[in-house]
Amino acid sequence: MEFSSEDKIILSHLLKVKSCTLYALHEDYMLSPAQIICSIRNLCAAGILEFDDTAIKLDKDAEKKIFRFRHQIYSRHKPWRLVPDIFKQSYENDKLSYVPKYKKIDKRILKLLDDNG
Repeated sequence: MEFSSEDKIILSHLLKVKSCTLYALHEDYMLSPAQIICSIRNLCAAGILEFDDTAIKLDKDAEKKIFRFRHQIYSRHKPWRLVPDIFKQSYENDKLSYVPKYKKIDKRILKLLDDNG
């Protein structure tokens, strides 16, 4: 089961107040009705919430279930941290050393290096 950030917001709010109306979630956290309904369906399917027509509250064993699902709720998959394969390069190219073109190097730098060496 995959949990969204809206699920996390609703669960943290319900852990504080134990019961609230759907309009209170909409008003306090600026969640759209579609986000609220989708999150309620997810959390009811997981057995964490009880839903009436206008109010939601935590199930009697909700804290145990939240503890069991805590890694899935609070540690979501972060796809922006994965490097796509097209940007990964092999380490074989790192063994070749960089050799500059001597024609493009300023002659004054070569004289300075020769005088100090």
